[in-house]
Amino acid sequence: MTNLTRDSLAVLAALKSEEEESRVRAQYEAERAHARDGDNGSGGGGGGAAAAEVRCDDEQPWEVCVRTHHDAWIVLRRNRGRELHTVLGKADETLMECHNLMQWFSERSFGGIFNVD
Repeated sequence: MTNLTRDSLAVLAALKSEEEESRVRAQYEAERAHARDGDNGSGGGGGGAAAAEVRCDDEQPWEVCVRTHHDAWIVLRRNRGRELHTVLGKADETLMECHNLMQWFSERSFGGIFNVD
């Protein structure tokens, strides 16, 4: 059981790191586009739209499900600026069953704030 936990936590940490890097990269690109629009004399409207797009992308609900080598599911969900990280110890479920289980868990435990549908 210890190996399952360590493996699952390692996968979870790697996914979290990748997600953070992609978020920082998107924010950096949006800021560069904002600066480029400002340098072109297009006024403040174009840059504000780029910054708003980053906020909208950050608010979009998403889910990542990964199956580990030790038959566990790692599930990351983000919705409305909140994150839910879950390790499901049995990977005998299909991806759809895993998704449905997470929907049920979100409804029952958190009032549906992590639902991504």
